[in-house]
Amino acid sequence: EEIGFDEYIDGDGVCLIEWAGRIEELLPEDVIVVFIEKDLDKGLDYRRITVRRIGWGQPLLQDLRELDNEKGY
Repeated sequence: EEIGFDEYIDGDGVCLIEWAGRIEELLPEDVIVVFIEKDLDKGLDYRRITVRRIGWGQPLLQDLRELDNEKGY
């Protein structure tokens, strides 16, 4: 509360939080979680990136495709 955390997560922009699992109870119901994991079986420089939405009914990829169509991509 002292650092204005509520203003960060309730604002209109994007808020990136490292180790968000440690403050899960403070996060809004609708969030997008990005996991960046090493996969040493594929090499030292390989990273697996997983994007997961929590709290929305519609699949994330469908939303992204619709946004792409709106923007004309």
